[in-house]
Amino acid sequence: MHIKKLLLTIVLLSCSSIVFGSNQEFYVINESDIAKADELFKNEQYQESQQLYSKLAKAGDKYAQYILSVVYLNGLTGEKDLQKAYAWARVAKENGNKELSKHFDHINSLISPEQKDQIVKSSSDIYRQYSNLGIAENFLSYLKDEFPKCTGSRLQVNVNACERIQVTCNINSVWGANTIPDIVSSFGKDCLEFAAKIQPENLKKMKAGIELMEEYIQEERKKGTVIISEEK
Repeated sequence: MHIKKLLLTIVLLSCSSIVFGSNQEFYVINESDIAKADELFKNEQYQESQQLYSKLAKAGDKYAQYILSVVYLNGLTGEKDLQKAYAWARVAKENGNKELSKHFDHINSLISPEQKDQIVKSSSDIYRQYSNLGIAENFLSYLKDEFPKCTGSRLQVNVNACERIQVTCNINSVWGANTIPDIVSSFGKDCLEFAAKIQPENLKKMKAGIELMEEYIQEERKKGTVIISEEK
């Protein structure tokens, strides 16, 4: 059974369905990759499973984060790495799951007093990037970047401005028939994606997704500033 922050997963999945085209990639957890990673790991194909678990972990899957910690702790794909095992265990236990917290406590007990400060400090980068808050902030930036900029501003999410725009995606009607095919193909794809995004129902979905993510981030921030320090 996968141990996840279900709210974040649902938010990400619901928001991902409203993005039609992208200038950047943002991986979202999916059941197919989960099943494949689990099968590979069960069959002791650790290198292959680690690649998938890494993608899942960086998208916020708590079980995948835990498995990465296990891989590094036991050196299943190379030398043991207590530092990375600690870092991923720290992120995995973020939601308070008892089993994942127990795993973290076990790793914590393996760290000598001389190693403690350095390992705790080094885990901060992974925590900052792949905690629930870090992933949500990154995805919010992605969603805002994907929202059509009908006002010419990257800072505004303006549905009404987009609804006033009319789009024609026939490049020949603009520049004539003697046009380079590659330009036609690129222009046509981008134009059609933009035309799809500015449909009223799609604009509303995208705006709702952005607001949902903003609300989630506000709730996470209310929990207080994350400080990486020795666990009590």
